[in-house]
Amino acid sequence: MPHILSLPRELRDEIYKWGLLDDLASAKSRALQRERKRVSHSTIDSETYYGEESVRYPEHTSLPPTYPLLQTSRQLRAELLDSVKRMGPLRYKIDLANRDDQDVLYPTWISVPIFSKRVDVLDVELRIRNGKTSSVYSVVGDDEVEYEGDVFSAGLVVLQRFLERGVYFLSKKKAKRIQVGLLAVNINTREDVSDKSTVEVADILEEWMMGQSDLGGGPHAKEREDKQFRFLTQRIENVRLSVNGRLSREWKLEDMLRKRDEIELERQAEVVTA
Repeated sequence: MPHILSLPRELRDEIYKWGLLDDLASAKSRALQRERKRVSHSTIDSETYYGEESVRYPEHTSLPPTYPLLQTSRQLRAELLDSVKRMGPLRYKIDLANRDDQDVLYPTWISVPIFSKRVDVLDVELRIRNGKTSSVYSVVGDDEVEYEGDVFSAGLVVLQRFLERGVYFLSKKKAKRIQVGLLAVNINTREDVSDKSTVEVADILEEWMMGQSDLGGGPHAKEREDKQFRFLTQRIENVRLSVNGRLSREWKLEDMLRKRDEIELERQAEVVTA
């Protein structure tokens, strides 16, 4: 059997390209999609977060198709990394299936071309569905209703775990320090959404970023949300929100943090003068 290095460079480049663009094997297997884990949040355990109860984490996430090539030889590794550069922005893709009848999130990694601490674009497809879905990347079974979920907090938990641990959400290691250039979230409702509703969704997210929302979550919610948002601004540069493929709004998190601090200073000044 010929070694890959015996093939012409042009053919090797096509192999690299195919591997970098191919979906993860775990995203194609309905059997693996059924194997999910629920993590219960504990206020004592620092390894869990508020909102965990609404997430069903995948127990299996395959290695990138190109991973074996990186371990084969220095030449193959160099050629593959060169192909990554020529592809343009490094994009990760994740599917978040939302059972809105139970308010539960099912995250599934779709595309991870190569492991990297710098991701140029993180594409998030948030699919709002009632009950089971038909997609391969989907909710594939019934789920126990043990907790009235908070999907917004659940989504933040999924994002935080990725930034801290990488694609393996439940890894014990927290030293990944992943940086994201653009977090591109598309809310897929399957149904038509009015322009007014699209604006309202963007307004809700913007109010949260500026510390002006009231999403509940107990007496320590404000403190927790502030800490969480500041963490996100350290790891993510920009956020883009779309609804059913239509661009809704885009933010630079550094600017939003500055606005958040300005609003808080104004609030404190009003309290002092009251």
